[in-house]
Amino acid sequence: MSPLRESTLFRDGEDLQGELRAFLNAFVGSDAGASAATAARQAGFEGTLVLRTVNPVGVVCLDVAGRRVSATPGDDVAVELEFDAGDLHELLLNRLGPVEISQLYETDRISFSGRPEALGFVVTLAGALQPFYPDSLAARGRGDLLDTPAREIRAVWDIDGPPREVIGKRRPWQRPKRSSEAL
Repeated sequence: MSPLRESTLFRDGEDLQGELRAFLNAFVGSDAGASAATAARQAGFEGTLVLRTVNPVGVVCLDVAGRRVSATPGDDVAVELEFDAGDLHELLLNRLGPVEISQLYETDRISFSGRPEALGFVVTLAGALQPFYPDSLAARGRGDLLDTPAREIRAVWDIDGPPREVIGKRRPWQRPKRSSEAL
């Protein structure tokens, strides 16, 4: 990941990890968590989602199918996501749209790895997870985090070097294009 701004939202990594564990535990203990566990098993999403942050550094792991939250990844990592803690906070408060999420990727402020099917499952899981974050912050008396001002939304942003090739790039799971002569 590229160098990022210093986050002042969380006192330290332990503070951040505490908030992430609290909201994820609320999720796995809920009906939405039960539904996600069933969906994970049906989709074949076996393994752990590892959520890493920088600024401050933290790691939280979620076994969706097993409905468990832990501090350390096991041998069964299915997806790894890495965010700046401030960016993750904005995302979980539903303050970022598709353009801003794309900007995180294009400016190296997010990284991810995993099989395409597993990454797709995590995208759908994000919608189920998101409402639990602000509710957890409110329940834990973290108005300081809820009241943080939203970042400035810009339609144009600068990056160092050429933009990442996203459009028109063949992905490993995509079939080869048929040539026009074969038609």
